[in-house]
Amino acid sequence: MKLKKRIFHIMTISLLILSAVLLSACGKQETAGSMRLTKAELSHKEKALADLLAPVGSSRLFDFTVNETIRQVTVTTYELKNGQWDRFTSNSTPLSGSQGLLFLGFENIPDGIRTGIQINEKNSVSQWEPFESAEESPPPPSACVTRQLEQPADIIPEEEIPVILQILDSGGTIETLDLDFFHDPSRAEGYGYDRVFCITVSFSQTPLR
Repeated sequence: MKLKKRIFHIMTISLLILSAVLLSACGKQETAGSMRLTKAELSHKEKALADLLAPVGSSRLFDFTVNETIRQVTVTTYELKNGQWDRFTSNSTPLSGSQGLLFLGFENIPDGIRTGIQINEKNSVSQWEPFESAEESPPPPSACVTRQLEQPADIIPEEEIPVILQILDSGGTIETLDLDFFHDPSRAEGYGYDRVFCITVSFSQTPLR
C-alpha cells in the first residue's frame, strides 16, 4: 500500500508540473491567421520544469494554432522496416480550442514516450509503457541522433507532420537524415542504420469517438 501511495504521489506531482509548464508556454503564443505547428520557445526555467517529466532530461515542445474545424490531434510513432514505416503506436486527443501545446518526453524512442497536450487550460497526459520488453529489447545503441522540427509547418487537415526523427546505430558516425525522409522512407532505408524512428503529428476535422 505504501508503494502504491508513493507512485500515486509522484504521478500527481508530475501532472501538476506539466500543467504549470504547458500553461506558461501557451501564454506566450501569438495569434496566427493560418494553422501552424512550431517549435515552442521556453525560458530556461520552463525548460527545466519540462525536463523533470522526461527521461534523462529529453523533452520537446511544440505550439500549434488551428481553427474551429479541427476536432482532434494524433501523435503517431513509426519504425522504419524494409523501406516502409511500421506504426508503433498512435495516441489521439480531442480538441476544442484554437491554440495549444504538445509535449514529448523520451530518450531512446523504443523505451517509451510521455506525451502531453494542453489546450484551453485543459491537459491530456499519456505515459506509454516501454514498447519492448527487457527480454526482446536489443542492446543499447552506441550512437543515437535525434532531429526535431525547427521551422514552422503549415497544418493541413488529415496530413501527418514529422516532428521527430531518431536514428539508433551500433556503428560509427551517423549522418543525420532530414525530417522530409518521412515522405520517402526508401531513401532512409538505404543508409543501413540499425533502427530509424519517426514521430508525427496530425490534425483531423473528424470528432474523436
